[in-house]
Amino acid sequence: MGFVNSNVVSLYGNMEAQTTLDSAQVANITAAVKSIAKMHLTMLLRTMFAELDDAFFSKSDESSNDNKKAYYYDEIHELRLKNKQVEILFIKRFDELLGQSLLLPPILSPARPKNSSRLNVLQDFLEANEAELESSIMLTHFIAKANKLFKEKIDYMQIGFNYLMKGKTTTGSRGIPVVPALIGDAFKVSMESLDDDTVQKTIIYDHFDRNVMQNLGEMYDQINGLFTKVGTI
Repeated sequence: MGFVNSNVVSLYGNMEAQTTLDSAQVANITAAVKSIAKMHLTMLLRTMFAELDDAFFSKSDESSNDNKKAYYYDEIHELRLKNKQVEILFIKRFDELLGQSLLLPPILSPARPKNSSRLNVLQDFLEANEAELESSIMLTHFIAKANKLFKEKIDYMQIGFNYLMKGKTTTGSRGIPVVPALIGDAFKVSMESLDDDTVQKTIIYDHFDRNVMQNLGEMYDQINGLFTKVGTI
């Protein structure tokens, strides 16, 4: 599925010899990057939900316990009802994070009050919801795997974004747009629309890793292909 073709030159102009991009060119390239990313992520998310449906059906068929069977059928029903809502929330949050990365300074953690202590921080940590903690740990692991798996593509993409934004993006996992950390963040937000069931969400997160996070390569290839074609790499 190749995005880059001869039409790109007519859309963005011949920029191979240019050293700077005007605001219209930057806007066009940025819009194209967003379009590529959202198209791929939507397709990957839909594939994930289709495989989840099959996975819960298999678990139900394999179970000899009637309560377990009913539980898995309830999970199937809920996911079918809410998968569109999850998709909408995911894309909306991803779009917000992408805009922040492209246009705004890096997102900073809120400053702690001056009278806070390590004990207060530890207490806040221990009081965090168990399912939330488990989701965060899983996402951190998935993001690290994706960063390693696609390191060369992400590094190449960094060059394109640095040129495009003229230093407005920052280094680090949240500094460049379309990195695994932003995708993971968007998915975590979208999961808030589902009931807070640890077992269910563990299965969903596992499929998110396999169907989305480990399949970002083609998206990165198309974005890098676009940058190469318009002369930002």
